[in-house]
Amino acid sequence: RTTAGVLAVGLALITVWRHWAGHSGFDIYFATHSHGGILLLLGAWLGASVDLLASVGRDLGRRLTMIGVAGILVISFIPDRFSDIHAGYGYVPIAAVSVAVIIGAVADDRPSPLTWGPLCQIGKSSYGIYLWHIPMFAISAAIVPDVDPRIRITLGTAIAVIISHWLIERPALQLKRRWA
Repeated sequence: RTTAGVLAVGLALITVWRHWAGHSGFDIYFATHSHGGILLLLGAWLGASVDLLASVGRDLGRRLTMIGVAGILVISFIPDRFSDIHAGYGYVPIAAVSVAVIIGAVADDRPSPLTWGPLCQIGKSSYGIYLWHIPMFAISAAIVPDVDPRIRITLGTAIAVIISHWLIERPALQLKRRWA
């Protein structure tokens, strides 16, 4: 737990230092230490710290969840966040607010707004969303260029994820069950 925590914080500090030292946003964003390393190490730390996280307490847990969700929303709606946040600081801001949500969810065992059905479905579909959002952004821009990009990407990705689920994931899961 200590090793994963120290390494995650160390990688976050290296990422921030590289931004302040003037390294290119492209280089920072795609570097392993800022893109995957922080998330993997924080995941290891969280997995090894369930007992510690549960001791945070319900009230603080609920506050952390609200702070984390608010942080995710703020980051999502910052204009030009891709150059300002992602390129400059890699996944440090996303990792920080995600950790707040996870700690809060573990510490507060009461029903949470995070268990709302549509949010759970987004979680179940998150890999499909990740896979399809860039192709759908390009395809929808070619098909309906005059529509707001946020609407295009949301609707296009939702349609692609549903089609992908029915044509690829569902049959693959049925095969898996048959062979398991």
